[in-house]
Amino acid sequence: MGCLIRGQCSCFCGTKRVLVESQETVNRIGPSDNRYRVEGIKLLRAITVLTQNGRSWLMSPVAHYILGRLGSVVIASYPRSGSTWLRTMLTHLIIEGYDSNPVEFNRLIPGVTISRIPQIIVNRPQICSTHALFNAKIKKAVYIIRDPRRSIPSLYRYTTSRVGLQIRAPEWAKLYCNGFYGPRWDQHVFSWLGNGRERLSDTFLLLRYEDMCMQTHESLLMVAKFLGFPHLHKRLVRAIDMSKPAVMREWERRDGIDISDPNSSFYRGGEVDEWQELFPSEIQNMLLDQMRRAMSLANYA
Repeated sequence: MGCLIRGQCSCFCGTKRVLVESQETVNRIGPSDNRYRVEGIKLLRAITVLTQNGRSWLMSPVAHYILGRLGSVVIASYPRSGSTWLRTMLTHLIIEGYDSNPVEFNRLIPGVTISRIPQIIVNRPQICSTHALFNAKIKKAVYIIRDPRRSIPSLYRYTTSRVGLQIRAPEWAKLYCNGFYGPRWDQHVFSWLGNGRERLSDTFLLLRYEDMCMQTHESLLMVAKFLGFPHLHKRLVRAIDMSKPAVMREWERRDGIDISDPNSSFYRGGEVDEWQELFPSEIQNMLLDQMRRAMSLANYA
């Protein structure tokens, strides 16, 4: 599979190959070599942190520096909360006749990743997207929030199935709670709905993923007005139609991405409720105990 940075994924080149080969190495260690198997699993976790998932911690200071220098408007969200969907729709409002090619929205409204830093510094986009925590230098932001009982299972799929890594959901959840996958959902929410909303006040817009799904036209119109984008009815309707998961999955296929397993697609559509299926009750309680205060702040019962 080719480099995914060209499209919507922000993983490093070769991440999938490194993780899959490491997993295969661990699996080849026989049961009689249990001590080495344990060490192999530890090594695999370390590789996971340093490559695909550890970039979340690395990206926060990088994103803060870049966004502080540019003074860009920010679309912020916890991973798997709809920021790519929103960026695609907004690009349709900027470019008439846009065909939904991810290369274009990554150029106009780029996500702040290590691979895109040179491009962002040169192009100085007016809007950037980030999963980083709030930074006081940010002057205007749209914050997308999603029920963690949907976003966390989606993050599990993204950090495992999409890169060919096999970790059982309960084990993954324990790593997540310990910060192996970057800032947790509750930390992100406190950062943006606490500090960020208070500091930005009138230049802060809260957008719920659930509203985007149920009232897509109204949600897109609200964001367009907030950002000062064109918002003619025809353009809004086309933006919504051309940004649907089926359209975007076709772009993945064109880029040579294998999405024969639906969980490997970046665009899963947000329709599947896997909270109960993936996490046993004790794991659910562990996650909820950690998130309860932030869920209350975000008005998620």
